[in-house]
Amino acid sequence: MGIQDYNQGYQNPNAGIDYSKSLDYIAGQDQAQKDWAKAHEGGGSGSPLAQPKQKSYFFGVLLSVLAGPFGLLYASKIGAAVVLAGVAGLFFTTGGSLGPQVTWGIGQVASVAWSIVAINAYNRKAASDFAREKSTA
Repeated sequence: MGIQDYNQGYQNPNAGIDYSKSLDYIAGQDQAQKDWAKAHEGGGSGSPLAQPKQKSYFFGVLLSVLAGPFGLLYASKIGAAVVLAGVAGLFFTTGGSLGPQVTWGIGQVASVAWSIVAINAYNRKAASDFAREKSTA
């Protein structure tokens, strides 16, 4: 079997494809992007201000209940370090007489409380920063 015989049996897999339809699709997508950009033009600076993403109380409390001070990392990294150090300090100060479960439970309660306070502070700060930026824009 020679090369000529092979070429006669070869069929182009792209034969019969109408590429003009894909070019129309691309042109339509380009127009849709231009229409979207025109509809979302901001005043003044040219870019609209987006509402800041707020942290979830439910997610913060859930993580704190499930993972104690490690779950508090979602709400406050400093708070997680403080509560974790407090749990370790309480455990070693009492010589473990409270037991690890009780000590960890105290850490979970402290983490839940700290999480609620930290998320509230974060959300208030994000809202006030957004209001200040919106008033100056």
